[in-house]
Amino acid sequence: MINVQLQKRTKNTKANGKSQYWTLRWYGSDGRRYSESIGLVGKMTRNAAETRRREKEAKINAGQVARDKPREITLSAFIEYDVDAVAFDMKPDSLQGMRHAGKHATAALGEHILLTKINQASIGLLKRYVIEERSCAPATLAKTLRTLKAMFNRAIGYGFLQENPFAKVRMPKTQARSKRVFSPEEVGAMLDVASGLWLRTFVQLAVSTGLRKSELLNLLWQDIDFERGTVRVAAKRPGTFTVPDRGEFRILEWTSKSYNERTVPVPEETLSRLMELQEGGDESAYVFLSLDRLAKIDAGLSSNGLRANFDLMNNVAKRFRTLQREARKLLAHRRGAEVKDVLWPMGSLHDLRRTYGTFMARVVPIHVLKEYMGHSKIDTTQAFYLAAESRDADVARESLSDFLTHGATDTSRRTLDAPGVFKGNAPDAPKNKPLHCRGLSSEADGNRTRNLRIDSPGL
Repeated sequence: MINVQLQKRTKNTKANGKSQYWTLRWYGSDGRRYSESIGLVGKMTRNAAETRRREKEAKINAGQVARDKPREITLSAFIEYDVDAVAFDMKPDSLQGMRHAGKHATAALGEHILLTKINQASIGLLKRYVIEERSCAPATLAKTLRTLKAMFNRAIGYGFLQENPFAKVRMPKTQARSKRVFSPEEVGAMLDVASGLWLRTFVQLAVSTGLRKSELLNLLWQDIDFERGTVRVAAKRPGTFTVPDRGEFRILEWTSKSYNERTVPVPEETLSRLMELQEGGDESAYVFLSLDRLAKIDAGLSSNGLRANFDLMNNVAKRFRTLQREARKLLAHRRGAEVKDVLWPMGSLHDLRRTYGTFMARVVPIHVLKEYMGHSKIDTTQAFYLAAESRDADVARESLSDFLTHGATDTSRRTLDAPGVFKGNAPDAPKNKPLHCRGLSSEADGNRTRNLRIDSPGL
């Protein structure tokens, strides 16, 4: 067990001559004695200093802070060191996020600042730089702070720090992004106006399977089972495939976000669309990447001309926005209305996945949808079951209107449609109630509501 001692230490200062500081002292694993000043005697009481001593001793013995004095390293050198250390364990997007966070930190604090000199005041400067000088959104600041907090946690393990200055930083609250769920009419309009079989198939497969953009673009024809009507989302190992008269092409290494393989059912209409795309294709092993596109990617990778998280397909998001604008025009024409009178909040490609999740939440149990969507945590899936749609609001408005008009609300449409629930308010209706509802009465009738768990002798 490491013992940390509390002592008074006198230091010479230019302003006041000599000052006394509370100092913590302990022996490192190399036999050297280390010290840390924690406060000025007089401004910090002995009790407060003793509390800091106990905390320090407990953290050293628990392995939460390093016992030895950290090795000195500059901020810029540490960022490169950390990126290299985790390069094989993280995805390209995560590494790119580390580099972005590092650029913000070095721009705000300087490349040559020692890691051990970064404190709460330094973090304040970083916050002001990101928000005021760079004019970034609060979400960008939150992401930067989270990334740096994780990096500085690793710095403790590397022996560069004893404590993480970001550990107690409060992350800024950010406004949640609005979620767009497309209606069946809107999806139909997009499929009707989609220019070209590629875009039409891409959108239809996305909305009928809930696959992410990266999962769609890395999909191989061998992942689609036309007989069973399924699509398999699985990691891709680097390899090659050969096309007669065209030569050899790469299979790009890729892993899914959840790192797990899953199989998702595909409706017949989408399978037919996929067959049509395959028949008119160029024998590429990829569903949505042509041989010409693969050749460009290969040339970029060979010349190191592509960034780490390059796009497999350019302008997909832009094409989807154009598709929505054309679909809105089509809906306006069908309704005999002006385009400006057709409400169409612009959505993203990921909103096709949200549309799938919202629809399927009404069809399959939560644990099944979790597997279909590839969520690592069921809490993520649960959001689709708790989301209120416009039809839920319509039911709520209708029920409240009935309540205010008649003095009591009728059973909502959802309840009325549920199997095993009686319809109507006739006196003999309780015979048709589900078993768990029989015998229950309202306090408004002057009767106590029965608690089956208490009243039933068998429970």
